[in-house]
This record gives sequence, structure tokens and C-alpha cells, in this order.
Amino acid sequence: MTKMFAAVTLVLALCWLACVPGAILREDNDGRLIVNTTDPTQPVLVNGVDVQAVQQELHELQDELQQLREEQMMTDTTTGQLDALWSVANGHSRVCSVAPERAAQLGEKCETQLAGGATKPWTLAARFANDGIDTWTWNRCDLWHNAALLGEAQGSSDFKGRAWLAPANDLLFLSNTGEWIAYENALGSQSLAALFTGLPLPCASGCFSFTPTQKNIAPNANRCSDTMFANPKDSDVGPHQNTCGFAWGFRHNNGCPLDDVGSFGSFGPNSEERSVEEPSLGFLGGELAQGMYMELYVR
Repeated sequence: MTKMFAAVTLVLALCWLACVPGAILREDNDGRLIVNTTDPTQPVLVNGVDVQAVQQELHELQDELQQLREEQMMTDTTTGQLDALWSVANGHSRVCSVAPERAAQLGEKCETQLAGGATKPWTLAARFANDGIDTWTWNRCDLWHNAALLGEAQGSSDFKGRAWLAPANDLLFLSNTGEWIAYENALGSQSLAALFTGLPLPCASGCFSFTPTQKNIAPNANRCSDTMFANPKDSDVGPHQNTCGFAWGFRHNNGCPLDDVGSFGSFGPNSEERSVEEPSLGFLGGELAQGMYMELYVR
């Protein structure tokens, strides 16, 4: 039967050859009958199958498969981004480390230039502003450890955002003067709220202190050092101006290291003026002009 089929196939092929100019008849290594032609308008047949048509269909299937793969990748990426953004919205991450291009839409602000921000973006956690509003005061020291949010990320007024509640490692303080200082690995994968939860107020011994890793700040003869403290106690003999939150040491009327830190080196809280936000902005010192502010970023 097989031989008869082959014979019939050969006869049909020979008949076709008679009609097709420049046709070539041969067998491949497996004994399959191949009828080819030098005429580019004619198909290439293998046992009666149009090879070029099959190849074209194969290419089309490959293209469709590639498109499906790309669509699946886009779906997976979109799903991952949505999951990440939901995580951000719930305060479990820093939006700028996930999707900096979406930050403004989510009410956040990123810093992508300073202290490695191009590859590891920073997310704004807070803003301390000399805006005439008493926000960061001694009476509201709980802002440093609670989950309350305030203000808007964009602008120049007091702000405390979701990034305050998210685990982070690095801190960046950026002034509207352009000066900045970074404390990398300061948080140890905990949130700012967690850092200040349970911390003595004021803290007199065994307190947290942080050494900068990168900086671009102007010299200040009254600033004792670039070391930053958490909830520091006034070191002079009295009257004491303690503070809560981060602060730097300045010499005032009793010298270094933390003289009247509530007024000089804090971000506003002063135990002597409990309901007043002092015009002090961290490493810039105290008695600063209206309209100045300092931003705190995390990553």
C-alpha cells in the first residue's frame, strides 16, 4: 500500500512538473519527495505540503506567543505595582522606593538627587516649617511616636506623612537653603514612630545619637558637632529647655554640648514654652527667619 501511495505521489508530482517551469524533483535523506521550483511565484512542497505557508503560520504563532508573554509580563508588573501601591497607601512602605513617578498622585514627595537618591530614592516623611503655626511643640511631642498625619507633602508648611510609619534605614535632612545631611543605617529597619516609642523624655543618659555619613552644610561656629540626638535633655545648669524629637547641640550662654537645645538645634519643641513652636530648624540652629523649613526624608 505504501509503495502504491508513493507511486501515485510520484506520478502526480511528475504531472505537476510538466506544468511548472524550472521545477526540481528530489528526495531528502529520509526518502521524502520534495518538489521545488526556481519560480519564486510557486510554493515549495514537501510531500504535498506548502512549506512556506507552514513557516508563515509558525512565525505568526510565534509572534502571537511573544505578544501573550509581553502582555502577561505587563499584567504581572502592573499587579506587582498595584500591590506595592496598596502597601504604600496602608503605610507599609515608602512610595518613592516603589514607584517615584506615582508619588505626586499619591500625595507624596520624592528626592532623587542627593545622597544616592538617583538609585535609591528618598520619600518625604515630615516637614518642619517656620510658618507661624505652632505644630511641632512640647505639648505635641506625641507626634514623634503616634500615627497621626498632618499637612500636605507639596509646599512649605508643616507635614507628617505615611512614610513616618514605614520601616526604613536611612535619614536625610534637607533645608530650603539647599543644605543637607544624611544619616544612613540610623533606623535599623524600623519606622520613625517606632524609634521614638518608649524613648525617655527628655533622655539624659544612654540615649540615641547619630553620626552623619554624607553632608553638604555650611560651617556654623555655634554648632557643637554634626552629631544628632533623639529627645535630648538640656545640658546647662538651668533653666532647662529640653526638647523632643531629633536635635543638634549648639552653644548658647553655657556652651556645648546641648545648651538650651529646645530653642537652639531642635525642630520646635521647648519644655519651657510648651505650646510654642520655636523658630529652630535642627542643624541650622535657632532664631531663624519666617518661611524657612527643613524636610526629613527616609528610605
